[in-house]
Amino acid sequence: MNGWARRLPGVLRGLAITAVAAGLAYALLVLVFHARVPYALCLAVVLVVVLGRLLTRAFTPPPAGRALVREDTSATVYGVPDRPFADVRRWEERLDLMRGDRDYYERVVRPAIAAVVDERLRVGHGVTREEQPDRSRELVGARVWDLLTTTQPRRPPSPGELAAVIAEVEDL
Repeated sequence: MNGWARRLPGVLRGLAITAVAAGLAYALLVLVFHARVPYALCLAVVLVVVLGRLLTRAFTPPPAGRALVREDTSATVYGVPDRPFADVRRWEERLDLMRGDRDYYERVVRPAIAAVVDERLRVGHGVTREEQPDRSRELVGARVWDLLTTTQPRRPPSPGELAAVIAEVEDL
């Protein structure tokens, strides 16, 4: 059975529904509004509406597919996190929220940077900031150390300064 033979019952059903809809529209116009409208005009209008609907359905793009990764960032498959960039997005959101907000910087961003620095020092060098502050300062660098240890209220770092700090942290 070829493609047209398979589609013929659907096409005939669609034409029958269109003819019935045109008949209902004609009856409504004649009986309710007492309008003298030819049936062919009603049929043409209904056909245009139905074909317009079919064309818009045919040419609209399909809905966006679901993400290929799970949204559950805590789940792991074979010991590997499913979303490798979830942490990057979280950092991006944190840094984006920080723009000029000193309280947010002190409450969220600076402790997060400190946690990453502590982790890098512990894993990469076997050092902690609390136990060996001199060695930690030497490894981290003056700029990052000042950022982490300064207790005086100060303005949050600019995006450029923060990028330089992040680059130094990445080099640990």
